Amino acid sequence: QVFCRYVLNNSLSWSEEIMRYLFIWLVMFATTITVKHGSGASVDIFAGLFRRHARRLYALILYAALAVGGIVFIIFGWRMTVSTMPSLSAALRIPMGYVYLCVPVSGAIIVLHCITAILDEFTAKKEDEKI
Repeated sequence: QVFCRYVLNNSLSWSEEIMRYLFIWLVMFATTITVKHGSGASVDIFAGLFRRHARRLYALILYAALAVGGIVFIIFGWRMTVSTMPSLSAALRIPMGYVYLCVPVSGAIIVLHCITAILDEFTAKKEDEKI
C-alpha cells in the first residue's frame, strides 16, 4: 500500500480491507491457541490456593465454561455467517460470510481443545491413583 501510494502514485483499494479481515482471522485463531495452552481464562492466583483435587475441579469447570463459550461461538457465528453471505465487501467484493466464518471455526477448535484438556485431566487423575 505504501509503495504503491508514494512510488507509483496509485493507491490500492483492497489492501487495507484484506489486512483487516486477515487480522480478524488471526485474532480468532490466537484465541484458540490460548485455550490449547491454558493461558487464556485461568486465574493463577485461585489455582495456587487450591489443593491438587480442587485444582483439577477448577480446571474442569474452567474448560467446561470455555467449551460452552465455544458452542455459543459455533451456533451464533454460523447464524451470522449464513446471514452475511449475500453481502459483499466494499473493495474485494467477496461475501462477508467468509470473514465471519472465523467465529464458528474458532469455536469448533476451542471446543475440541477443551474436550482434550478435560480428557487429559481425567487420564492424569487415573494415572495419579495408580501411583
